[in-house]
Amino acid sequence: MTITERGTGLSDEPSIYFCGNSLGLQPRATAEYLQVHLDTWSSIAVHGHFRDLEDSPLTQWQLLAEHASKQSAPIVGAHASEVAIMGSLTMNLHLLMGSFYTPTTTKNKIILDWKAFPSDRYAIESQIRGHGYDPKEYMVMIGPEEGEFEVSTEKILSIIDEHASTTALVLLPGIQYYTGQLFDIKTITKYAQDRGLTVGWDLAHAAGNVPLQLHDWNVDFAAWCTYKYMNAGPGAIAGLYVHERHGTVDYSEGEDKPRYRHRLMGWYGGDQAGRFNMDNSKLM
Repeated sequence: MTITERGTGLSDEPSIYFCGNSLGLQPRATAEYLQVHLDTWSSIAVHGHFRDLEDSPLTQWQLLAEHASKQSAPIVGAHASEVAIMGSLTMNLHLLMGSFYTPTTTKNKIILDWKAFPSDRYAIESQIRGHGYDPKEYMVMIGPEEGEFEVSTEKILSIIDEHASTTALVLLPGIQYYTGQLFDIKTITKYAQDRGLTVGWDLAHAAGNVPLQLHDWNVDFAAWCTYKYMNAGPGAIAGLYVHERHGTVDYSEGEDKPRYRHRLMGWYGGDQAGRFNMDNSKLM
């Protein structure tokens, strides 16, 4: 679709718009869709949360989180229950590391790439500092060989082997933003997990750009933004993924309550069926 076909008036000459990794062209239905939401707000206000769906083609506002998850899950190859559309990329990485980076006195390092996007680097450094460690000592950075730009999968696996006994988390980009290299997510994830490591991925430059199968690849967690290859624009809401096995009910050893991986929780940490009971008793 050319700019002139969309009637922007930016040029009298036909042109092709390639700025898809920052802000794509506006879909034809966007303005109408937003106006329907504004009309709902102006006409029935708070009742938009629970309106009768027969009277509106839109999803009830209280169900928009689940609706967004269902729409986004296929983009990253996940189940809808494994995806949340929320926050910003860096905030989501902090929330995920808050649950998945649980260092001990012997396993406390984070493996990352040598030229991580600055916000990722800052987030990882601050998480390490927050646990009382020195980032200079506890960040293991994987970089290319001298004179090369891409990091071979073999080198990544060798670094994992070298540091597996002292590492708590592997956090890498699906696509390295500086070189454009697509990492072998499936192979790296399995290799690290087979050595007892938790593996997360920053998919900012991969989601909406390359095929992903996070669930089938058994990825522990991932986060992404929507303002690059999903064309949402600056400030748009981001997304995250956590494999369902981290929330699977386990009635082992005769326990009568389900056990879950420790994680940060909030409003959506309660059972949806009783979320509005406000009794603080129905944890997921």
